[in-house]
Amino acid sequence: RRWIEESGSEDSHGRALWALGTMVGRAANPDLRTWAASLMERALPAVSDFTSPRAWAFTLLGLHEYFRTLHGDLLADRQREDLSGKLLALFEGNAAPDWPWGEDIVAYDNARLPQALILDVQEALRQHGNADLVARTAAWEQAHPQHRTRSLLAGGNPEAGRRLFQGSVQGQCGRCHLAGGEGQQAGPVLQGIGQRATPEYLLESLLNPSARIADGYATVSLSLQNGESLDGLLLQETDGRLRLRLSTGEVRTIPKSDIATRSANPQSVMPPMGDVLSQRELRDLVAFLSSWR
Repeated sequence: RRWIEESGSEDSHGRALWALGTMVGRAANPDLRTWAASLMERALPAVSDFTSPRAWAFTLLGLHEYFRTLHGDLLADRQREDLSGKLLALFEGNAAPDWPWGEDIVAYDNARLPQALILDVQEALRQHGNADLVARTAAWEQAHPQHRTRSLLAGGNPEAGRRLFQGSVQGQCGRCHLAGGEGQQAGPVLQGIGQRATPEYLLESLLNPSARIADGYATVSLSLQNGESLDGLLLQETDGRLRLRLSTGEVRTIPKSDIATRSANPQSVMPPMGDVLSQRELRDLVAFLSSWR
């Protein structure tokens, strides 16, 4: 056997990097992850000279998976930054109101270009902190908000989402949803939510938790006779008292005779997760919740 081409195919090279990055990010066998990472390290520098937009996109998708488990790789991070800028410039230079595309033609594997742009490029630019690129990305997100959220509905890692749900310091999901069951915690019991809700509903609940507050989990605002103001989740109400869980996690029992005024609060105690978690984390969390039967 012999190579017919004088030089290798850029697209095939990019696809190989995508496969290697996926193995690094998702393989259960640590030996396979180590082997894939070593091979990817040797294959990645050649991408600097590539001119194929699809090869850029394939490589970016591989790097997205790679960074699930390996952080701090300066070479990979620089490569992601460079390819992100190239792909974004391609769209900026070719797209028009009647032609929202980054090339003059529509060819094969077209979906991979916006897939890389929507999620991986945005995340890379946001993390890198280059002011010009971040501003351009923010402008694109504002002009295409539907694409930003649509990319979060599929392709996530349920196992990464499970770890995030149970142990994230930023999201603190378990603090409200794994805290003793119905009547004992600040958020509804979510076990089995994948059978009761669509991915679209779950994503909306994460990004805008006040849009649809689950029955029994609305918050109340109290002004007490002593001038103190309290906001919290109503856990229990009897003829003579209220039991509230405050945003600090503290549970207070308030005699009704101590209440001066009471009003319903339309805001959820849960913060919008888009302000707390990255897009990758949101996608993984949606994947986990959708799979939770």
